[in-house]
Amino acid sequence: MIFDLATGAVTDDSLTLFAEQAPITNLDRPYRQRILRLYQSDQSSTGLQVQYYQIKNPDAVRGAGCHPELLQQLTREDITVLPDCRLNVQMQQIGLNNYEFTTTSASDRPCRFSYQGNNYQVSLGFEVTADEFRSYDKGIDPSTGKATWGALLGPFRFTKRQDFAGELPI
Repeated sequence: MIFDLATGAVTDDSLTLFAEQAPITNLDRPYRQRILRLYQSDQSSTGLQVQYYQIKNPDAVRGAGCHPELLQQLTREDITVLPDCRLNVQMQQIGLNNYEFTTTSASDRPCRFSYQGNNYQVSLGFEVTADEFRSYDKGIDPSTGKATWGALLGPFRFTKRQDFAGELPI
């Protein structure tokens, strides 16, 4: 989904994606939703960064991964920027018109957020090719610094099943 965080309209200054995670056994019960905004930035050596946002009322758009029309009601007031949840994006050409994108943290501070009265810390990262998405996201125990959930044994690997390139403005 590509939209302006303020108006919900299609925008040209960034690519904004909605991500929703659900357990494989209960795909109809998503538990983690995020908005990721890919944009050009002077703060990154490659010029690209991804900023993560949290939805204040996740129940309002629960299921939007399958029903994207639910996202049309979002306004800037419904979304909170996660300040230290920003990644630098590096691009590497791996073939003719074939690229791999990898990310590193843009901050020396951990990504932190609150949800339902609890505080969380997350180590973010991903790699993307034309056919695969690998997520390295891990929940971190703030008191010990140890990973407690997520990609503990290596990345979660997702293979592309549907191409949404037709939704991009050209």
